[in-house]
Amino acid sequence: MGGYKELDKIKQTHLTWDDIEDCSKKLAGVIKNSDFKPETIVGIQRGGCITAVLLSHLLNIEDFCTIGIRSTKSDDIRAQRIKPIIYDSFSLQLISRKKVLLTDDITDTGETLIEVKGLYRT
Repeated sequence: MGGYKELDKIKQTHLTWDDIEDCSKKLAGVIKNSDFKPETIVGIQRGGCITAVLLSHLLNIEDFCTIGIRSTKSDDIRAQRIKPIIYDSFSLQLISRKKVLLTDDITDTGETLIEVKGLYRT
């Protein structure tokens, strides 16, 4: 795996579908027991859509949309990171002034979430 020595050192956890459902249920419980009451859920395309759909059912939130943003040059697991580029932000117009739960499948640097939050108008 030459050229990816930094990534080879990162501990990886592989989740089953049951693991994903269990984690989503735990997260939904945390959200339900918090002061934050989201009105809509936004899934960052594509991986964040899975969590967003699960949470929308678990939290009984029907208002759901997605936003397209890319932070890697390709879909390869070891793809080079780039500054997040939003390529589909139409849904942000639909959620203005709502309490939003933003979901993504992987958050490492937080840049993608920060980029979307910067576009969101409260």
